[in-house]
Amino acid sequence: MEFYYMKNSFGLLLTLFLLTLFAFLSIFIIETKTLSSNINSTKYLQTGAKLKLDFAKELILDLNITQITKSLTLEDDKFDINATFIHLNNKAAIVDIFVSPKFDSNIRLHHRFTKKLQ
Repeated sequence: MEFYYMKNSFGLLLTLFLLTLFAFLSIFIIETKTLSSNINSTKYLQTGAKLKLDFAKELILDLNITQITKSLTLEDDKFDINATFIHLNNKAAIVDIFVSPKFDSNIRLHHRFTKKLQ
């Protein structure tokens, strides 16, 4: 009879051990999937911000800016796109472009270049 009780207790102990092991394993898998999803959304925002930065640079280079402009804001649904101009003289200006997502994120892009004024 004593052997029967020990057999049941080892069975219960093994069941608790396996249940704990699978619980920790499932938590680890869920954390990995969440981290992977977060990395993918950050990559998506980074790529989108880079495309918007390149678009804003090409747009500003194509604009005919003759008057003194201090800043320019481009409207977009997902990104804040701002450009500031520092006029050196009547022939050139330093342009700073800032792009960041509208919702909270750590992605902020900046590009500085010189534009010749006409």
